[in-house]
Amino acid sequence: MALTYDNITAITRKYWLKQFPQLVYDQSPLFKKLAAKGTKPESGASIMQPVMYAGLNGGAYSPFDTFNISGKEILTAANFNWKYYQVGIVLSRDELLKNAGPEGVKKVMDAKMQMAKVTMTENLSNDALAFGANGASDSGSEMHSLDNMLEDAAGSLSAPQTTYGGIDKATYAWWAGKTQDGGAADDGPHYATLNRLWGQIVDGNIMPNLGLMHPESLTSYIAGQQSQQRYMKQTSLDAGFMTAEFNGIPIMGDRHVSGNSSTTTENRVYLLNTDYIDLVVHRDENFRLEPFAKPVDQAVIVGHIMFAGELTSSDPSRSGVLEDFTYTDITGL
Repeated sequence: MALTYDNITAITRKYWLKQFPQLVYDQSPLFKKLAAKGTKPESGASIMQPVMYAGLNGGAYSPFDTFNISGKEILTAANFNWKYYQVGIVLSRDELLKNAGPEGVKKVMDAKMQMAKVTMTENLSNDALAFGANGASDSGSEMHSLDNMLEDAAGSLSAPQTTYGGIDKATYAWWAGKTQDGGAADDGPHYATLNRLWGQIVDGNIMPNLGLMHPESLTSYIAGQQSQQRYMKQTSLDAGFMTAEFNGIPIMGDRHVSGNSSTTTENRVYLLNTDYIDLVVHRDENFRLEPFAKPVDQAVIVGHIMFAGELTSSDPSRSGVLEDFTYTDITGL
C-alpha cells in the first residue's frame, strides 16, 4: 500500500527532524561554538538585543560628599529583522514507486536529508562569513555577516553599511568591532600584527575564545609555527575541524572565510568572543518541516525545512578581524 503524504511527513519528523539542527551546526566551527553555549529561542516582530553602553553613577567620595543619585540611561537595544531560510526536499513519483513502504521511504530520505543538511549549512555559512560588500545590510534578506558585525565607523571592511542592528557606528563608535590592517603599512600579517588586534580586543580577563581563517591560510600558519609547536589537543568542539592555536585559543579552518589566493587582499582572520555573539532562532521556525504536498503540474511531492533566525551581537567591540593581507605572508603570523 502506497504511503500518504502525511505518512512521509511523519517518517521524516520521526527519524531526522529532532537531530537536524545539531547536524547543521556541527558542520560549521562558528555555529557549533554558538550552539554549544545555547541558541536563543525568541519570537515577535523583530529581535531586540539589549546593549549596555554606559556605567552607573559612582566613584570615589569624601565622608561628607553628596552622592549623585540621579537617573542615568545605561541601556539601549539593537533591533534585528528575522532572516528566513528554506531547503526544498523533492520526491518524485518514480522514487516513491521504487522505494515503496516505510523502509523504502526511509532509505531514500536518508540521502535527501543529508543533502538538505549540507545545503542549509552552506547557505547559513556563506552569509555569516560573507566578505565585505557581499554581506547583508539591516534590511537585507540574508543573515548578517561577521564583517557587517565588526565593521568600524570608517567602513574599513567595505560592509554594505556601518549601521548594525539599527545603531550607526559612524555616530556611536563604541558599537564598532576592532579591525587591524595586515597590509604593507603594518609590514604584513606577522605574529605581532595579530597580537596588535588581540591587544585591541582584550579587556582584563575578557578576551576572544575562537579564531577563524580559511583552511589554506591556516595550513600556512601551521607550517610557519612548527618550530614553536603552537598546537593544542582537540576538544569535543574541535573534533573534525582543522585547528591550530593562538594565545591559548583555537584557530579553526572554515573554507567560507574569505581568502584562499596568493594574490588576494581580501583575506580575513577573525578573533571572536562568542560570549557576546548569539545565534537567535525563532521558536516556531527552528528547522520546522513544512509538510509534503503535491503540486498540480508535476509528478512529485515537495516538503521544506524552514528556518528563521539571525546572528546578533550585544557588543561587537569584544571581537575583531585582521583584514587585507596576502595569503603567502600568513606564515609570518
